[in-house]
Amino acid sequence: MDPNRILEVHIWGKNNQVAKIDAQCLAIAWYLSLTCSKLNNVKLVASCNGSISPTGRLPVLVDYDRQQTQLKHKVVGYLDIVRYLETQYELTLDELSPENHLINEGAIEYILKTIETTTMYTLFVNKENYEGYSRSIFSQYLPFPMQYSAPLFFRKLSYERCQGIGLLKGNTTVEEDLDDDNEEYYIQELKEMNKKLSQTGIRMGGLYERQQRDKLNELMVRENTLTNMRCIYLLGQYIETVLSMQGENIVSDDSVGNSEKETDDSTSSHIHLPNETYSFGSKLSSCDILLFACVSILTFDELPNKSVHGFVTNNFPKLVSTVEDFELAINHRLLDFEKVVSPAPSQVPTLTNTIKSYVVDL
Repeated sequence: MDPNRILEVHIWGKNNQVAKIDAQCLAIAWYLSLTCSKLNNVKLVASCNGSISPTGRLPVLVDYDRQQTQLKHKVVGYLDIVRYLETQYELTLDELSPENHLINEGAIEYILKTIETTTMYTLFVNKENYEGYSRSIFSQYLPFPMQYSAPLFFRKLSYERCQGIGLLKGNTTVEEDLDDDNEEYYIQELKEMNKKLSQTGIRMGGLYERQQRDKLNELMVRENTLTNMRCIYLLGQYIETVLSMQGENIVSDDSVGNSEKETDDSTSSHIHLPNETYSFGSKLSSCDILLFACVSILTFDELPNKSVHGFVTNNFPKLVSTVEDFELAINHRLLDFEKVVSPAPSQVPTLTNTIKSYVVDL
């Protein structure tokens, strides 16, 4: 690598801890912790600054010349960053055959479209999780008033993504749980009635108001429950699809570990998990890391609503166990990962820097 070039990958987090806000940030941090020993001048910056990204979303890779401070590239998203590092800097995990390399990229695209979307639903659309965890967690990473705009950005994006896969009404493809049109009608009717009454200034009796509010809340709870069931239904299909691909490509358990050369743990990209295999046998791939990051968020203990957590844990216990072992091992690497740095003053997500970002690249 050209010693004058600097690669910065910006993520959500603080110090050596990656925030469980975005599965792609979690995945790219794990990926870099396993591969960056092969590449100098790489920094993992826990800036939490979406204004650095052209799309407003992290992770984003910034590739520039330290002498000229001239921007070369900004690359957004886990898949495109991995592709860029592979093609421009020959930075990879375990070498895959050309056929398996294509399968790996296809799996990443599938996971991003489906399983990652369920993580976004779990964090930002599920009312209990959003109000009990996701909305408030931004205060740990962003100053006032940025801590209020970020969760709204994620919530809007999550709604759009969930509609795209049929998880939310408006563009749905799941037919089994759609017999609730009357329920949606009543919810809308109650909302419109309350809105009109508030605009006219007419006050109904306290008992009537409480009855209407209780009825609306009951219907909203039921709607949220049905959406959670729809999420679980889709998520089960998505995970089964990925695991079926894994079953087609893995080598036998007996060969795992025997085919690997002995390497120094400080520089090896392998995370050794006894009696486990990855999507391509003993070869850890970038699609494995993304899947593990998504499952880590879906089974995160701090989320108040445990419905998705319980479903994944009960129905895919081996996968959850693998993710737990992997995360334990990778977190030890991150604690000692010297390339994690704090953001420069111009990269801190303040209101001033955000305004500047509309004029000039940070």
